Amino acid sequence: MNLNILIPNNVKMILDKIKENGYEAVIVGGCVRDSIMLEMPHDWDIATSAQPTEIMEIFKDFRIMTVGLKHGTVTVIIDHEPYEITTYRIDGKYTDYRRPDTVSYTRSLNEDLLRRDFTINAIAYDGENIIDIHNGIGDIKQGIIRCVGNPDDRFQEDPLRILRALRFAVRFKFQIEENTAAAMRRHMELLDHIVIERKQSEFTKIICTNNIKGNFEILKGHQDILSYVMPNIADITEWNKTVDMIRDCDGLCEKLVILIDMAKVESYHNVVSILMKYPNKVSKSVCNIMECRKELITDSVENARYLLSKYSKEDVIKTTNYKLAKIISDESADKTMTLRLYKAQDIIEEVYSNPDRYCYDLKHLDINGHDLKAIGIPDVEISNCLHGLLQLVISDQAENDNEKLIEIVKISRF
Repeated sequence: MNLNILIPNNVKMILDKIKENGYEAVIVGGCVRDSIMLEMPHDWDIATSAQPTEIMEIFKDFRIMTVGLKHGTVTVIIDHEPYEITTYRIDGKYTDYRRPDTVSYTRSLNEDLLRRDFTINAIAYDGENIIDIHNGIGDIKQGIIRCVGNPDDRFQEDPLRILRALRFAVRFKFQIEENTAAAMRRHMELLDHIVIERKQSEFTKIICTNNIKGNFEILKGHQDILSYVMPNIADITEWNKTVDMIRDCDGLCEKLVILIDMAKVESYHNVVSILMKYPNKVSKSVCNIMECRKELITDSVENARYLLSKYSKEDVIKTTNYKLAKIISDESADKTMTLRLYKAQDIIEEVYSNPDRYCYDLKHLDINGHDLKAIGIPDVEISNCLHGLLQLVISDQAENDNEKLIEIVKISRF
């Protein structure tokens, strides 16, 4: 347990500068939690007793952004990096289940910490001392996710915290404290008020947690909560196998295919509705994997060329990863199947990296539409003709040579 937190120089400078002007300043939240747990913080949240106008005066010689002023946040740009400084505050009611309707400033850090979601995120550090009035460090030591104060209040303020509780439990291999877990279920219907993009963001972080460190077992008892993000999850019966497969697969797209597959979602319309709010790149890749998984996959060069002629290299590799996860989770599977898939991945990479040697795409063919047009092939037939030639080359029935390919086309015209 690390209680000696190393703060970046610019963050320390901000804390010192605020203190020199007679105000309190601390780092708080995830950066303190991660530092204590010996993880690298992604960002540094700074909180202070100084009000926004006072912060702007203190940092008047720096570039300042005020987009978060409504919620008490001033962003100071130092060495081209933004640092958010937020005034201690007391939140009003959350009628939109996301942000407080009103914010009132306070000079008390203790009052500010009362509005935080979980005890592990309600720890502050002033550069010398840890401030932990909710025993967040104790919960870290015991591996517990517990709400600050009354869990009913926390989840009614922002129901997304229900999914955040699951995310932290998976990420840190923690258990959810009994009262917190009960409140999650009491209020899970409030997740219907949360826009799907926010829910999917948390869901993605949950299933994409580091596969070695993650406590995916906890997902088995929370299908009812997860169904507010992906309704079909409730139809999964083999949860032990599903969790094992999710753990053994790294990428989001492969994990989504696993969930869709295990939920037996067969209707294209239902698949589309599940993927609707994901980025187009993700939804397209998932659909490609679902098509590619129907293909025969072998550890041959010819097969690799065939697959790469139909799908992107990334989606072919993702498909093999998906299949590997399925095989690994099946105790009756032959280990040689796993070895052959790993070999197939190596061959796919080899073929993809050497298009001059292994023609697998129309752009690698030593013939093009202009050549075909020159020998009298109608425009409407050119595309089919080129694809036919590519398949002949891929299967080694024809050499990728301009003259020989033209000869094949001429013969086929008679």
